[in-house]
Amino acid sequence: MFSSQLRVLLTATAAFLLGHAGTSAGADILIGQVSSQTSPVTVANAKALYAGINVYFDYVNSQGGVDGRKVKLVNKDDELKPDRMIALTNEFVADRNVLALAGYQNTSGITEVSKQDIPGKAGIAMIAPFQGDRSIVGAANFFPFRSGYPDEVTALVKEAVSTQKKRTVVVYQNVTYGPAMMQLIQDLGKKEGLNVVAYVKLDATAPDKLDAIVKDALAAVVSRGTGKKAAISGYEIFGKTGTAQKLDPLTGLYSRELHVSSFVCGAPVDDPQVLVIDL
Repeated sequence: MFSSQLRVLLTATAAFLLGHAGTSAGADILIGQVSSQTSPVTVANAKALYAGINVYFDYVNSQGGVDGRKVKLVNKDDELKPDRMIALTNEFVADRNVLALAGYQNTSGITEVSKQDIPGKAGIAMIAPFQGDRSIVGAANFFPFRSGYPDEVTALVKEAVSTQKKRTVVVYQNVTYGPAMMQLIQDLGKKEGLNVVAYVKLDATAPDKLDAIVKDALAAVVSRGTGKKAAISGYEIFGKTGTAQKLDPLTGLYSRELHVSSFVCGAPVDDPQVLVIDL
């Protein structure tokens, strides 16, 4: 989806760019990205997103680029500061070799870019921001590729209820959208009848503590969650359940009744020596 959006945009605007008075003949076509590769909150997604986009651009360039011009992704780090994202975005807008903006991260910053209508006023496309909230990406010249976090959380809750999950553990980050989505799950859980037995908060600003938090979350699946039958007295077992919908052969759509269930568990949680997978 993401690569197809970029491909259409690059193809549709190539002729315009080549004749644009403000561009240099043969100059690279630049795609601007504001995404922090230094913040512990976003570093993993930011580096993966940057690498993924470049894989596609490398392919385009190996095929001759766009009318002989190479496509280049330019990343700038906003340090998760909304005002800095605004400033960096304006720098991209002022550069006439920048064709579009793509792969933005930082919900607060993207919200401000949307409120100030920067893509709309500048006549530049914002492709696939790492955000899908309709109140944000509904602004002019926004071309999102994903749903919003509230939509995703709502779908997750309904799926857990429809697949009859008896006990659910919710793991959420303590930054940006995490607390708000946790509150949404609490509200939806009560409405839909979802039994949430534990909420585990991940401190995204302290990566050195992440291992311990993840271990606690996986142990909670067995001690309090849907994997209680795997509990063994005297051992601290960790586990993770999985459920996937199967295709209904009659309709060709995902079935609400047919599923593939899986469970993986191991022990001990602090120094795993045994791993069991049940399909």
